[in-house]
Amino acid sequence: MKKYLICLLLIVLLLLFVILLPSCQKEETPLADYLTVTPCETGGYYVAFDETCTAYPKQLEIPSSYGGEPIVEIAADGFCAADALETIVIPDSVRKIGEDAFKDCNALVRVVLPQSMGTIGKRAFFGCTSLREIIIPDSVRVIGEAAFYECTGLQNVVLPSGLTEIADHTFNKCSALQSMTLPDGVTRVGVCAFYGCAALETLILSEQLREIGAYAFQECTALRELSFGTAFRTMGKSAFEKCTALECVSVAEGITSVADGAFRDCSALVAISFPATLREIGDEAFIRCEALKSVTFSNGIMTLGKRAFKLCGALQMIALPDSLQQMGDEAFAECGMLGRVSIGASLESIPNNAFYSCMGLKELVLSEGLYEIGGNAFRGCYLLADVVLPNSLQRIGSHAFRGCAMKEIRLPYELRVIDDYAFRDCSYLTSIAVSTAIETIGTGVFLDSTRLAILTYNGTCAQWNAIEKSNGWDQGTDIRSVQCTDGEILR
Repeated sequence: MKKYLICLLLIVLLLLFVILLPSCQKEETPLADYLTVTPCETGGYYVAFDETCTAYPKQLEIPSSYGGEPIVEIAADGFCAADALETIVIPDSVRKIGEDAFKDCNALVRVVLPQSMGTIGKRAFFGCTSLREIIIPDSVRVIGEAAFYECTGLQNVVLPSGLTEIADHTFNKCSALQSMTLPDGVTRVGVCAFYGCAALETLILSEQLREIGAYAFQECTALRELSFGTAFRTMGKSAFEKCTALECVSVAEGITSVADGAFRDCSALVAISFPATLREIGDEAFIRCEALKSVTFSNGIMTLGKRAFKLCGALQMIALPDSLQQMGDEAFAECGMLGRVSIGASLESIPNNAFYSCMGLKELVLSEGLYEIGGNAFRGCYLLADVVLPNSLQRIGSHAFRGCAMKEIRLPYELRVIDDYAFRDCSYLTSIAVSTAIETIGTGVFLDSTRLAILTYNGTCAQWNAIEKSNGWDQGTDIRSVQCTDGEILR
C-alpha cells in the first residue's frame, strides 16, 4: 500500500513539474518580422531592418531585448534609407547608434534617445531632411563626424552637457538651425562643423573653447555677434568667411592667431580690437569687410598677412605697433577711406602694394628702422602730401609714390636706390633733395612730375656723375640743372 501511495505521489509531482515549467522560464521578447538582430561580441544584440522585408512601418519602437539578452546597439547602416520611417523610439538598453544607422531617412521627423546612450556614430542621421528637433541626453559623450550633415529641416538641437568636441561636419548645411549653445566643456569645434547654417542667428560659445576648425561657420549668413572666452587660442582657415550679418566680434586675451580668410567678406563687421596675446593675422583674414571702420592692434602682433585688410573701404585709421615685424603684400590696398597710417619701429620693409590706391590717405608716419618701401606701396594715394622719410630708409621701390601729392621731398641720408618710376605722376612735386648715399636712380623716376624743377644734391658734381642713372631718369620733368655743393650741372 505504501509503495502504491509513493508511486502515486511521484506521478502527481511529475505532472505538476511538467505543467509549471513553461511558466517559470523567461518569455522570449517578440521581434517584428521587419527587424533582425545580430549578436555582439561583447554581449547583447545589434538591431537593424531585415533587408528581405518589403514593407516598413512609419512608427518604430525598438525592443529592449531579445531572447533574454539586451539590444545594445543600432547596427551600422541598420536603417539607412528607410524612406517610410517617421518616428523612432530607442530603449534604455541601447548604448550606441552605429555609423550611417539612419542615413537618408528622408521622412524621419521624431527621434527619442534614451538616457543610457553613450555614442552617436559618424553620419548617423546624415541627410534626414525632415528631422526638426533632436534632444541629445547628457549621457552622450561622443557625436561622430557628419552625424547630422544636411539635416536641412533641423531647427533646434540640445547638446549633452558632457560633450567636449563638435566633430568635423557635425551640423554641416543644417540650413534651418536657428540657435546653438555649446556646452561648457566643449574645447574644439571641428572643420565645417556648422558650414552653411544660413539661419543660425545666435551662437553662444563655451568658456573652455580653445579651437575652431577651418570653415567651421562659413556662410552662416544670419549670425550677428561673436564673443570668445579667455581659453580661446586659434581659429582655422575661413572659419567665419561670408558671415555677412556679423556686426560685432569680441576677442578676449588668449587668442594667438587669426587664420587665412577667417573673416573674409564679413561685410557688416564694424569694429574689432585685438588683445596683446595675438601674434599673427593670416592672408585675407578681413578682406572685403566693407563696413569695417575701426581696427585696434595691441603691442604683440608680429605678422600681418597678404591682403589682410584689402578693400576695407570704410577703414579710417591704422596704427601698427612696434611689435609688428612682417607685413604681406597688399595688406591695406584699396582702403579708400583710410586717412591716417602710423607704422611702428620693428617693421623693416613696407611690402609691394601695401597701401595701393588708398585714395583718402593724407597722413603717414614712418619710424626709424624702416629699410625699404616696396613697389606700388603708396601708388594712387592722391591726397598724400606730407611724408617724412626715415633716415634708415635704403630703398624706394618702383612706382612707390606714383600719383601722390607731395610738393617737396628730402630723401634720407642712407637711401641707396630709387627704382623705376618711384615718383611718377607726382604733379605737385616742385623740389627734391638727394643725399650722397644714393647709388642707383631708375628709369622715369620723376616721369610726368611736370612741376619738378629743383633737384639738390648734397655732394660734388663728380659724385653726382658717378651715380648709376638709367636713361630717361629725369624724363617728363622741368629739371634744368642739378645743384651740387661745388657747382651746378646743367641738363
